[in-house]
Amino acid sequence: MKFAARGRLETDAHFSMRDFIHKIAAHRRWSVAAAAVGLVVIAAIILYVVRIEHNISSQRERQRAETRVEVAEHMLNAPPTDGMTLFLNSSDVRAIANFRGVRYLATSGGLVALDDGGNVRRRYTTFDGLPENDLTALAIFRDRLFIGTAGSALLAFDGNAFKAYRFTKPKATGISVLLPTDSDLLIGTVDSGLFEYDGERFTRRVNSAPGGDFKAVTALLSFESRLYIGTQDDGLYIWREAHIEHITTRDGLPSPHVTAITILPASLADRGSIAVATDFAIVGLNDRNEIKPISNR
Repeated sequence: MKFAARGRLETDAHFSMRDFIHKIAAHRRWSVAAAAVGLVVIAAIILYVVRIEHNISSQRERQRAETRVEVAEHMLNAPPTDGMTLFLNSSDVRAIANFRGVRYLATSGGLVALDDGGNVRRRYTTFDGLPENDLTALAIFRDRLFIGTAGSALLAFDGNAFKAYRFTKPKATGISVLLPTDSDLLIGTVDSGLFEYDGERFTRRVNSAPGGDFKAVTALLSFESRLYIGTQDDGLYIWREAHIEHITTRDGLPSPHVTAITILPASLADRGSIAVATDFAIVGLNDRNEIKPISNR
């Protein structure tokens, strides 16, 4: 009996040890399997994150490519004009600017410099290297006089020589308005919307923002934290903190053809903070974009 009992104990101990070893082996197999599954899950997460980052990078690169501005720059030189005479009508004055103590006029017949008495001091035309004589806008930025043209894009004048900037991507030729700010020169065109120039490179931040799909710019006004952009056939756009609002005839604008924008004097504060002129009437606009009539002329 004693030997039988001891045999059963030894057998039970043997089976207990074997079960214990099997449990350890099973646990190890489960741990290995769990670790393998964990590695697969981690690898899948990493692959997913990499794909997302790749897609984001691709989208950003595509957006940068779509909004990239390419500009051809070159200095302008006067052509040989011996024996040639140029007759121009400069009576149509489009813009006036005082640059380094001289008053300049952008006219239909070139750039005109006036003396202190208001007489013509000098006239700059294609004989002086200008690509054309039909000038549309003037602005002083970074100690240079910038000149808009009707069909040859942008010019810069340092008082002695001219430099041309030709927009090749997107293609833009006619400049309608120039507006200098503390950080940028804003360049409104009749065929490709708005460009920004910081003195080194050109960008299109406003046009690349959601809703900034306007093209023909006719007027610009920077007031407080807003940039007002008038267009030839699509009403008024307002840029504020990378957000664009669009004001059209559905919102009370008299016409989609905006011709000018200006700040209203305090005496007309009840009509709004700015005035928007159209080819049909003039209205006031307040900070809440509420429109009130000013004149039907």
